[in-house]
Amino acid sequence: MTNLIPPAAKKKVVFEYWTRVVCAWGVLWSVCILVGAFLLWPTYVLLTGNNSAYASFFSAASERSDEYEELSKQLVVTSLQAKQIVELSNQMKLSDVLSDIWSVTDQDVIEVDKLTIDRDEAGLAPIVISGNASDRKSLAAFRDELQKLEYVTNVELPIKNLAKNEDINFSLQVLVKIEKK
Repeated sequence: MTNLIPPAAKKKVVFEYWTRVVCAWGVLWSVCILVGAFLLWPTYVLLTGNNSAYASFFSAASERSDEYEELSKQLVVTSLQAKQIVELSNQMKLSDVLSDIWSVTDQDVIEVDKLTIDRDEAGLAPIVISGNASDRKSLAAFRDELQKLEYVTNVELPIKNLAKNEDINFSLQVLVKIEKK
């Protein structure tokens, strides 16, 4: 039967046939895409809602993380300061050294004019005690009492201080080693 149709009409029929096929497939694909979009719309809404919720949670968590890092740095500094405070509190106080020196001084026979106590890198620098003793025996007793103190390692009494028998001006150098508690 196709033989009876003239060639110009045959071209028109083929063109019309393919136009209808393409249009039918276009409509079919459009309907499928539209149905798919309607089916995926709730998923899209759910995902965007979860995404915004997780984004706010993430920003809050990152802010907390930054705060924790800052607190961690402050904690390290604070613990170092606390360690220094504990180390300083374990050191013997200069007032304790001074009171021990005064406790061994016999006020009747030894008169202390000058007492120098300083700290250096190693602990206490040598303590210099200057004054006046009534006699050699009381000066030697004072030196012996100072050497009995637990943290005193040596008491240096220059020989020139022992040249006189009475009314002796002296200058003692007391070497101290204080152990940390």
